[in-house]
Amino acid sequence: MTFGSVTKLKDSQINFLYKNSVKIIDNAFVRVKIAFSKFDTPKMLIVISKKVGCAVYRNYLRRVCKNVYKIHESFLHKYDLIISFKPACKKNILYKDIHLFFLNLISKLSAIK
Repeated sequence: MTFGSVTKLKDSQINFLYKNSVKIIDNAFVRVKIAFSKFDTPKMLIVISKKVGCAVYRNYLRRVCKNVYKIHESFLHKYDLIISFKPACKKNILYKDIHLFFLNLISKLSAIK
């Protein structure tokens, strides 16, 4: 997945993802829904409310998610992900927390197979 030439998802693709996805992680800070990839490339939708914090912090969370996804892309290439950050994560999540979160996600996905 290349983030340099990001193409925005169309509304129909977003609706398809929400309808066909299953909630796999739902904790105090983040909610993750997954679906098997029906598109030509896997998709990752990051949803961050303005209640989470200022734009700088929201963009930080977005950048870290993209970076960690690139690291673990070989395990996640079959899935479309919807990652929703909750307002409770306000200034509490760091890079290592998101990295551990992705490792937890991969372990859950490998247990499902």
